[in-house]
Amino acid sequence: MQLGIICFVWYGFVLLSKINHAMLHSPSHSDSSIEFDWMSFLDIPEDPNVKSSHTSADPQHSIKEVKEKEASVKNKKELGEIKRRERRKDLQRIYHQNSKNKFHNLPESEKAKIRQSRKENQRRHCKKLKELTGFSTRREEKIGQARLAKELGTLTEEQKQLLQKEYNRKRKYNETKKNRKVASVSTEEQEKSGSNKKRKVQTPGHP
Repeated sequence: MQLGIICFVWYGFVLLSKINHAMLHSPSHSDSSIEFDWMSFLDIPEDPNVKSSHTSADPQHSIKEVKEKEASVKNKKELGEIKRRERRKDLQRIYHQNSKNKFHNLPESEKAKIRQSRKENQRRHCKKLKELTGFSTRREEKIGQARLAKELGTLTEEQKQLLQKEYNRKRKYNETKKNRKVASVSTEEQEKSGSNKKRKVQTPGHP
């Protein structure tokens, strides 16, 4: 029984081999024919658009595009900030101009009250600032910081310009003060010389 089964299997194997050999070497079988590939169903066709995009992708080009986008976003932010700053300045200018016009249209008694209130507020602000920073005004505080930075060797260009402006302001103030003093002295001398002449005219018989 087992021998019969083995013989049957062997006969089938030999028969299939002969049939396959005959099909491969038959004249009707073309050399260009392609055997069926049972694994071909696993091959996924590539999308030509995707393939072309991958093949044409350049790392340097991508980096350049990213930098251009970042620069564009940065420029838009800076432009928006400049516009907002200009808008705030315009609104402040309009507000101050309206306040000034209202102030000029007020009666003198109201103007005096407003001036007094401003002086009191300024005095309180300077006192509080003096307690916190040791300076009476923001300008004095900035100048003090600039002088300290100059001593430490960390002076910035803005602080350097501030110190130069302060130096020019003080020099101009001292020159103006000196000129006023010279003018007042010359005026006093002229007045004294004029009074002496009057005395001489009043006493003609004096030897």
